[in-house]
Amino acid sequence: MLNIYMKPTNYCTVDCEHCYLPESTRADRTKMSMDTIKQTAEMVLNLAERENHIGIHFVWHGGEPLMLQPDYFYEAGEAIESVLGKGYFTESLQTSMIPYTSKWAPIVKERYASSIGTSVDFTQRKIKGNNENYLEFFLKRVEQARADGLYLTPGMVPTRHELGKGKAIVEWAIEHEFIELNMERYSSVGSTNSIDRPSNKQHSMFLIEVFDAVLSSLKTRGYAPYINTMVGAIMGIVFNNPYDRWGTKCQREFLVVEPNGSLNTCPDRAMHEKPFSNTKDGVEVFMKSERRNWIRVMDVTHKKDHCMGCENLSWCNSGCPITPNGRSEGEDDCSGFKFFLNHVRRTLEDKDNYELLLKYAEPLGDTVVAEKDIKDLFRR
Repeated sequence: MLNIYMKPTNYCTVDCEHCYLPESTRADRTKMSMDTIKQTAEMVLNLAERENHIGIHFVWHGGEPLMLQPDYFYEAGEAIESVLGKGYFTESLQTSMIPYTSKWAPIVKERYASSIGTSVDFTQRKIKGNNENYLEFFLKRVEQARADGLYLTPGMVPTRHELGKGKAIVEWAIEHEFIELNMERYSSVGSTNSIDRPSNKQHSMFLIEVFDAVLSSLKTRGYAPYINTMVGAIMGIVFNNPYDRWGTKCQREFLVVEPNGSLNTCPDRAMHEKPFSNTKDGVEVFMKSERRNWIRVMDVTHKKDHCMGCENLSWCNSGCPITPNGRSEGEDDCSGFKFFLNHVRRTLEDKDNYELLLKYAEPLGDTVVAEKDIKDLFRR
């Protein structure tokens, strides 16, 4: 599937310290034109046909998309439909939730399956100099969205400040009844605070904390939040299934569209590299662009000698291509986070753990579930 990160604006006032967007970019109020949206849809349609992608998903990203108005997104969706037709694509919305008000509920229900992807930060986002103030404000926005009948999936980026807090974060998700929680990896590309980036082994240790907390909750409560990296590790080890950030399909299947139509294949790199091309240039120019080199990096040069004999290679494929991979690149673990994967593999050797974790890793499917049914869903 092609995943299109549409950035209708880079404008954002949340001001996260570890944001990969430069401050000057976040201050830019430029918004994507409807002509650019149509050009993007045309190019994406051609790319899907050329490369045999099945399905197209548009993620309204940013910046902060809620700095615009709902009418803009109604018009934007209709612009895509004018090229692709109804039913040929899906859409979703990614927001900090800070600017959320109930005026967004109708379009989220109509166009985004009543679901919002959001981000949460347990240390670095602050209101009046305090992270607790931010979290309290964030949860008020969540409460309002839930009252509006919406389903929310928060995502987080572990920094060095989250190390040792994996269990507490899982407990926080359970306490506040989040069925799902996404965990990404910290990219130092373009960051002014790369000192806060955990080493690969530190990230592995954090994931181990989370994994053990999930397993403990499954045993004591019968449920736990559905966490992408936990499920990805289980599915990879048991079924050789490249799920989540493993498998490195991103350079072929991701497309980032800036407000002016500039193109890249990675949200983290997009504002720190010369654009590959522009949507108005069409699919031929894009396919012959620097994207080809990044596919080569992903397929060839990012793999190191230690990858060749790794039992995870067939599904890990060396992990994220912008994450340093092992000792030769100054790291204490590989970019597939093998230290974590080895822990999961050992845990799965126990029959009871295997059955419990395999049931936990069953896909949620596409059904939107009411928040009141949370425990029944957790116990699947």
